[in-house]
Amino acid sequence: MIAKPFDQVTPADIESLISNSIAESISLEFKRELPGSTDTDKKEFLADVSALANTSGGDLLFGIQELDGCASSIIDIGISDVDSEVLRLDSLIGSGLEPRIRHSLKLIESKSGRVLLIRVHKSWNGPHRVILKGHDKFYGRTSAGKYSLDVQQLRRSFTEAAAFTERMRAFRTDRLFEIIAGKPAIPMVDGSKFILHLMPFEAFTHEQSYDLSVVKNSNDFRPMNTSGWGNRITFEGIMAYSEVRETSSTYVHLYRNGIIEAVEGRILNHILPNGKNNLPSVAYERLLIETLPRYISLLNTIGVQAPIAVGLTMTNMRGAQLGINSFDSTDPILQDHLILPEMVFSALTESILETLRPTLDLVWNACGIEKSRNFNAEGKWFPPRGF
Repeated sequence: MIAKPFDQVTPADIESLISNSIAESISLEFKRELPGSTDTDKKEFLADVSALANTSGGDLLFGIQELDGCASSIIDIGISDVDSEVLRLDSLIGSGLEPRIRHSLKLIESKSGRVLLIRVHKSWNGPHRVILKGHDKFYGRTSAGKYSLDVQQLRRSFTEAAAFTERMRAFRTDRLFEIIAGKPAIPMVDGSKFILHLMPFEAFTHEQSYDLSVVKNSNDFRPMNTSGWGNRITFEGIMAYSEVRETSSTYVHLYRNGIIEAVEGRILNHILPNGKNNLPSVAYERLLIETLPRYISLLNTIGVQAPIAVGLTMTNMRGAQLGINSFDSTDPILQDHLILPEMVFSALTESILETLRPTLDLVWNACGIEKSRNFNAEGKWFPPRGF
């Protein structure tokens, strides 16, 4: 794979492959011509794409001549309607593989000719199979090229995918157990907690350690719901927290492997005159909508790659009512703790609201209402005025 973010790959990077005679590898493959329109050509293309997704991800480059496995020259891809070709291949990948994969396509025009780059992301929900015309095969990849996965390799792939999910959820469960038991990362005020966990998939698949010094003074690295904070180095990474003498009301803890834990201890502790806990329907949604982009930007700054799972938890919520306006509230929540399913951001640039909305709806479901009332007919977050 070209060692650059997809949107930063330039013609100079393509020329460098040629001048340095870069060899094909487990994550890089050169193709002289674009896939043809026959079923055989399409299946071959899908096999190449799925092999990358099932292994470590990587780049397919069309329009490059290779010699003994090394890039030797750029050959223009030779088509006039590039947009139609990109749509054709994008559609083929979308319909010819199961389950779907994450990928990106773009044309790169170097001085020697045009090259089509397809970046295939490492899959976390594989293995993926080619299903075009009943092909029904799985592929993996080595530095020598692709190969069909046998029964043992398939079993291992499915087992590894399940183990990854288990590791991620075990981490979240362990952290929630500590926080609920009154042992957060720093001494905090008593009461209900609003908790966010941002968990990069790669943190659970292999050892990761990022340079966190670049974010110490970043405005993105600030706790939820506070205007003043301090920070300190910790055993696991770096923390920012509200500065008080004995207990904090909010903190954000960035682990060296890219995981973020953020805990806030005020927003869920508004008591109504009847003694019931009040969950402010607009304030907590606003807090989430404003916070997530900052923390995702923070992870992007240190070099974390998508996908990222985001878990929202609200502790000690039994009996709390969702405040809709100054006069109305909802049915009380029946659960001790609202541990919402993880939301997965497949790209660091994808719409926050689109991914968030199902989770926000679940909170309203817990209060007896079908969906969040803070979205308008166009799906935009548009709460009532005055909230």
